[in-house]
Amino acid sequence: MGAGPPLAFTGLIAAGLLLLWVPGRWAFTFVQVGLSILAGVWLVRSTLLAAPPRLDWLLVAPAGAALWGVLQLVAGASIYPWATEQATWDWFYRFVAYFVALQCFRAGADRERALAGLLWFGFALAVLATVQRFTAPGKVFWLFDTGEPTAMGPFVYYNQYAAFIETVLPLALLGALERRSRSWLYGLMGAAMIASVAAAGSRAGAALLAAETRIV
Repeated sequence: MGAGPPLAFTGLIAAGLLLLWVPGRWAFTFVQVGLSILAGVWLVRSTLLAAPPRLDWLLVAPAGAALWGVLQLVAGASIYPWATEQATWDWFYRFVAYFVALQCFRAGADRERALAGLLWFGFALAVLATVQRFTAPGKVFWLFDTGEPTAMGPFVYYNQYAAFIETVLPLALLGALERRSRSWLYGLMGAAMIASVAAAGSRAGAALLAAETRIV
């Protein structure tokens, strides 16, 4: 797809994470519109070039969840239609996000750059969240009061923050094992992430990180 769409997708996901604290729906809408544009760009390009899409069995889960929501709405079987509709859209855009990611990162070099960017982003966020936790509890970026004293970075709820770190930590651990010349750097990143979850006070998150470390 060229360098533009992968960079745009990576930036869009990063922006979405940084806006998680926003109480209004507009932050989610921003990401959804961005994903729709990227999907549209791919659709036009693939049509012009007659390029088949890259597919994966993991697409079945979000697609199935979205379809189940549609079936409930059509059949009138939902107890709370508004909530079902919102959940259906959320699952649909999870499908779109994964589909676009599959198309954007076909090339190994693009995937490597994206994973490296995710690792550095997670490391920077871990440092920021830890400092923020002790210097301005409950305030995102030291400015916006969330009403939750355990907020970590843009994550209002510390367990959500721990879940994010759980997805990023394996990149640091694998980097330390596979790139011996820079193992100290990857070790530092991993230690910062683990320490940030401990600072957040997420016992479940700390236990899962310990399990990840042992497995890797």
